Amino acid sequence: MWHTGPATVAGRASVFALVVLLAVGSGALWWPSETSPQDRLPASVSAGATGDVSQDTRAAALVAALEVAWDDRARQAFVAAAGSSTHHRMQSRDWAATVFRNLRVLHVRDMSLRYVGHSTSGVRSSPAAADAFLAEVAVTWTPSRRSGFAPHPTSEVTVPLTVADNGQSLAVTGTATGAAALPVWLAGPLHLRRVGGALCVGVGDRNHLALVSRLARRAVDDVAAVVRTSPRVVVVHPQDARTAAQVLGSDRTDVARIAAVTTTVDGSDGEGSPVQVVLNPPAFDALGQRGAQVVMTHEVAHAVTGATTARMPLWVAEGFADLVALRGSDVPLQVAAGHFLARVLHRGPPRALPHAADFASSAHGLGRTYEAAWLVFRMLTERYGDPATVGFYEQVRDGMPVPRALHQQFGLDPAALLASWRHYLDRLVDL
Repeated sequence: MWHTGPATVAGRASVFALVVLLAVGSGALWWPSETSPQDRLPASVSAGATGDVSQDTRAAALVAALEVAWDDRARQAFVAAAGSSTHHRMQSRDWAATVFRNLRVLHVRDMSLRYVGHSTSGVRSSPAAADAFLAEVAVTWTPSRRSGFAPHPTSEVTVPLTVADNGQSLAVTGTATGAAALPVWLAGPLHLRRVGGALCVGVGDRNHLALVSRLARRAVDDVAAVVRTSPRVVVVHPQDARTAAQVLGSDRTDVARIAAVTTTVDGSDGEGSPVQVVLNPPAFDALGQRGAQVVMTHEVAHAVTGATTARMPLWVAEGFADLVALRGSDVPLQVAAGHFLARVLHRGPPRALPHAADFASSAHGLGRTYEAAWLVFRMLTERYGDPATVGFYEQVRDGMPVPRALHQQFGLDPAALLASWRHYLDRLVDL
């Protein structure tokens, strides 16, 4: 996760001192004609086509028909299933055509929709019109290997769809904002660009994809040089902060100070869950190319090394990601860690390594905390080399207690690590 604060964007200083916390094409389609999706719905659901049945029954029928049409890869049926309300037909067709195309270009293998009910409780945006309601739909999906995501099923998330009801027919007119992470294929029209091991996804906006792709390509190369692997990563550039908040399942105010976040696509911490790097345009686009590259590489390091779902101290996760991000950068030490070293100069080295609470988005001096964690890893790699430092990180990531990993890789215990780091900091401020 990366943060910034109100400062001019000049390398690392802009990333940390702008301390906002951070963390396509279409092809020919085939439409089967033997039976329609509606014909294969259970009788209790498909009966909901008339105005005599409840709104829930009709909504359940609509949602079930969308799933069946996707299972058949039947675009026309998918668009038709989204609604037949004359007044809202154009909105419904646009929404359905966009979602279907998104599913195709992302190579989504399986997609499941389950109607939960209609409610406005816990939803952060209101229905668009008096005749609309919010249909709560439980969504799961499985990317294919071609997609760029890890090919594992997602956990179920509940997504509110805005549905118009004229009393006789329903029409899905859009995707509302909810508390859960929104699947990116429901967030708006997608534009894709593949470079090396990165899939870059623009949501509703393709103007930044060229720059994002260049940054992602270099980030993948930089991470591969350290961890000796063939990284694959998905980077999402939403069109605005509101869309970023939807994809992250956060309130817009929660992401206002965030430049980029690496997270699972469903917000879960399940091992193997597909992972994505989500950029927050107002913060990320203001960084300048040098700062943006550091942020991008930091987040790609998180994504590639499995930090998203690992349980390890944050100073290990964030310090290692910064080590990777800054090793190929020309950002001077006094810029990359200037705030923390100034504090060391006036108050002396800290008496402890950064705690988890120090990384909270509301924590005072958050930028200094990231700088401190980076300097632990900078010291380790200077004294013991990359293989031992990477080995330490990977052992802790995989569940080994820090004291044991320190001993195995460096012959240190936690007290010796702290003492070495404090001495290292004293030397840095004397330079």
